[in-house]
Amino acid sequence: MISPIVTPEQIEKETKRLRTRYKIISEIVETEKTFLADMTVMEEGYHALVQECPMISTRQKQTVFGRTQHVVTFTNTFYAELITSTECFLKIHGDQIGEARFDELRGWDAETAVGETFWSSVSHVWGCADNRW
Repeated sequence: MISPIVTPEQIEKETKRLRTRYKIISEIVETEKTFLADMTVMEEGYHALVQECPMISTRQKQTVFGRTQHVVTFTNTFYAELITSTECFLKIHGDQIGEARFDELRGWDAETAVGETFWSSVSHVWGCADNRW
């Protein structure tokens, strides 16, 4: 099989794409971490305080907080899987990405499985018996 000719411009473009991908993956991981922390606080606060608040009706409590436990459970699992699937990327510092050669970037990128992790998590949610959330 004849491999296609790769120009320096193509390598430069792909290198830039891989560096951008690293930044996006890092941001997704950090965002998910923050979301999990915020949802955990909300869930713990809900259980501790909202039951004692007479100004909020049972229906309002259910509407606002009824599925927070499911969200926390899902997010906790997803975050753990996300960390595992991006382990190789998370060990690399941003300045290393900026200085890395194309072949290094491709190697690191090949070790990630962010897309598979996301779709696996979505499939798990929709495969659950109680997927109304």
